[in-house]
Order: sequence, then structure tokens, then C-alpha cells
Amino acid sequence: MTTELPPSVYLSSCPNCGGEISSFRLAKGSVCSNCLKSEREFTSVFDLVSALKANGNLNRLKTFDEIGRRFQRVAEFFRNSLGFPPLGPQRSWVLRVLKGESFAIVAPPGLGKTTFGLIMAAYFASEEGVKSVIVFPTKTIVQQGVERLQLIAERTKASFNLVHYHAGLSESQKEEALDALKSGSFDVFLTTTRFMTTNVELLRKVRYRFLFVDDVDAALKASKSARAILEISGLHGGRHKGRQGTAETGENRRDRLRQDRGAEGEEAERQDRGVLFGNDNQGEPHGVVAHGFQAWGSRRLPEERDRRLLEDAGERGGGGRAFA
Repeated sequence: MTTELPPSVYLSSCPNCGGEISSFRLAKGSVCSNCLKSEREFTSVFDLVSALKANGNLNRLKTFDEIGRRFQRVAEFFRNSLGFPPLGPQRSWVLRVLKGESFAIVAPPGLGKTTFGLIMAAYFASEEGVKSVIVFPTKTIVQQGVERLQLIAERTKASFNLVHYHAGLSESQKEEALDALKSGSFDVFLTTTRFMTTNVELLRKVRYRFLFVDDVDAALKASKSARAILEISGLHGGRHKGRQGTAETGENRRDRLRQDRGAEGEEAERQDRGVLFGNDNQGEPHGVVAHGFQAWGSRRLPEERDRRLLEDAGERGGGGRAFA
């Protein structure tokens, strides 16, 4: 004889309206009954968004409507570049980038991490007018990246200004590349880890939205390059105290910008960079970047939910459990 457990009801947990929702509906990938009467099960958030949009109840999930349209454009750009759309983990990487997340890719060689970074940079430049900076460990790989981006541009018939800098360039070529970087006259800028570590202040002043660091495992092992990544990605070195200290998270940084500079701070918030790390090893990122990255990615519950949780705990007496 089996006994069916009654559904749990979670407060402030409907992903669309923030209201109450049962565990059964959450398990079905759905929203609360106020948002959607149907008991339908959803395996894709985009199908759920379409259903909510059809009945006029699309609220908090509205951002996924735009992300879904952008994802289709990215998939088509991949198809034109490679002959096929993003596959396997590349699909989740695309979604995370489009959502503005910063994250580390920890995966073995051959999964298309570098190809993914190059295609995203080309897509952003040609389709959305977004600038990108790509960092490779050596000048040889920088040159290979330039050639692959040129091939992508040819296949997709995309037009964007590609600038690169490495030690193998002539003095006049270096000066021309630096002038383009300083003036913002580029769409995609490729360079080496060495250039990044010696030109932190310059890169901090450059406005771009997508930063791709290839073979970040090597950068993590060097303190100087590790701190350079934190600096140019918005985690300022003055606020980062090392593994045992504190780091300014993206959320705290946005709050500080609003307080410190008003409207200018809001503009800086809009210019806050998206950061993507690539890693060729099946290991956990370590060192100062890993610590700062974890702090940057940390999030806390909204204050309203914190308050409700404390109130409910007080009403229920001397014991209880909270599941997250």
C-alpha cells in the first residue's frame, strides 16, 4: 500500500508572479494556477513563456521571451558558421551568456569552447553591435583566432572590425592596434595574456560587453594574470584582498555605483562586463580568481523573502527546517 504525499506549497516561489506555488507545479516546470490554469507539464522554459504570452499573463519570465528570440538568432549564426547549430553544452553556454551571466567552463578539450567564444564574439559584433575582448595564452593562438574569425565572417557574410595585438607585430602595427583599442575603434579585440597583465589600466577604460579568456587554467596559476582578470572584469584589485579576504561582488558593485555616481553610476552599471572563462582541464578553478569569481557569482535572497522567512519561522515555534 502506498500513500501519496500531499503537495507542499512554497511562498513567493512562482517564477512568473512571485506568488505561492505547489511542489507539483514546480515539478512539472510550470507556474502557479493564477498565472496558468492548465496542469500541463513543460520541458522547456520557452514553451512555458509561449503559453503565458498566449493567455496574457507573462510577467517575470518576460526576459526569457527576448532571450528565446536571441537564442534562435545565435543558433542560426552558428549554423551559418559551422554548418550546424550549437550542440550539447554549447546550448547552455549560449543561454548563460545571453542572460548576462559570468561563469567558468570546466570541460575537457574537444567540446568547442574556443569555437564557442569566437562565434559569440562575431555574433555580438555583427548582430548586436556589442564589443568583445578575447584573451589567448600565446601569440600563435591569437593569430589562429584571427584567421578563424575571418573565416566566420566570410561564411556568415558578417562585417565587423577585427583588431589584434601580440609581440610578433611590427612597431607600426602595434601602435595602430593600440590606437584602435584606446579609441574604441574595434568590434573584436584579440590579444595575449601577457598584454592583459601589463595593460590592466588601459583595458579597464575600454568599453566592451563580452570578455573571453581562453585556457584560463594557465591564468589561474599566475597571481599577476589572475588579478588582471579580476581588475578588467569589474572586481577591483583594491577591494579584493586575496583568498582569505573579501571581494566586491557584481551586486555590491552596482549598488556602490548608484550611490557614488548617481546617473553616471547607472550608466556604468549598464556597461558592466559579461565575463566568460574557458578551461581545458577537468578540474576545479583555483587561486585568487576562483575565490573572487565565487564571490562575484554569489547572490542572496531578496530582503522581502528574508523577512517573510523569519516571520514564518517565529510563528511556527521552536523548531523547523528550511529547504533551499
